[in-house]
Amino acid sequence: MLKIQLNNADEASELIFLFRELLGADRSFIAGNIDTGAAFASAVEQSGLPVEARLVIGDTVSGEPYRGLILALPHSSKRLIDDLSDCTCNLFLEKPFIFGSMSATSDIWPHATLEDRVIDTCLFALAGYMTPATAKLVQI
Repeated sequence: MLKIQLNNADEASELIFLFRELLGADRSFIAGNIDTGAAFASAVEQSGLPVEARLVIGDTVSGEPYRGLILALPHSSKRLIDDLSDCTCNLFLEKPFIFGSMSATSDIWPHATLEDRVIDTCLFALAGYMTPATAKLVQI
């Protein structure tokens, strides 16, 4: 069970499902908070990597709006996630959460509910390390 309970569970279910899908397929990804004016599409395109980009918007518990970005690779790859991180580090306002693989994550963060803890951490990172109250995926 997630520790972060979003107030818009129906709208947020698509985002939670996306994270569960990425984790279940063991796909490397980056999730973090971006500036509202960030030109992330061109940065992702210039990386030349096969990246799926998803935009997230919401509000924190203090009522502040946020904008987050999820960049997912088609599979788990230490080299590609490092390359993607290097190419896109300037997009994020705070250090993003970088998920390399389930095996690497479980080695350093063994937990019976690892998937839920990773999702909680991603939600937290998307909101700029503030507690999100709402979150939803939006079309890019």
